[in-house]
Amino acid sequence: VRESGEAGFLRRLATSRVLSSKPTIVDVGAHTGEYIEIAKETWPDARIFGFEPSASHYERLSAFLRERKYVGVKTYPIGLSSEAGTRTLSKHENISGMASLEARDLQHLGIEMTIREEVTLAQLDDVMAREGIDTIDLLKIDIEGHELSCLKGATGLINGRKIKIVQYEYGHAHVASKNSVQDFFNFFRPNGYVMGVIKPTGRLAFFERYDEFLELFLASNYVAVLPEIAVKFGYKNAAA
Repeated sequence: VRESGEAGFLRRLATSRVLSSKPTIVDVGAHTGEYIEIAKETWPDARIFGFEPSASHYERLSAFLRERKYVGVKTYPIGLSSEAGTRTLSKHENISGMASLEARDLQHLGIEMTIREEVTLAQLDDVMAREGIDTIDLLKIDIEGHELSCLKGATGLINGRKIKIVQYEYGHAHVASKNSVQDFFNFFRPNGYVMGVIKPTGRLAFFERYDEFLELFLASNYVAVLPEIAVKFGYKNAAA
């Protein structure tokens, strides 16, 4: 998180003051708490909802949060998807950054996803409705190829433009889910979201339009941003 540009991006969000000093943040794929830690360093008064379906990861996450004694953080031992239910999570070791709901074939890397775990899934729309949350300032999704499925469980919030900024990972894992960059463009653009990528410095580089040259499957953190926020980061085509 600190080296990928994500931490720099959060700092730029804070210094630009495009969000309130008490933003509502949703961390999908909370893993062992790395993103929550950076978010709390950036906004001590943030209200954060974290989702982590793997039992071993959730145990580590819970221990980390007990140690930090953060106020305003609520976590769930579930994943988010397009539909509620159960699904098999696969990983190659007990604590893994590669745990995925997608059937990843990583034999070419010498990695066997042999550990299986049945996990519970919900829709973000439903969870936020139960929590009484109608607006999300920042939605972060890093769930190894299942990002678009998660977003399809948040269509009510997306269609209502109730999520200001979506940060999501796109890359190698999407070979397994068979999602393209174009799929994300087609999902977000009807609601006016501006698409871009987070540079290693934390700066945003926006895309004026979709192009096949974006289909590289290189792991990067992308964003979908409401235009009124994008202009504050230098986006010049807000009326397009």
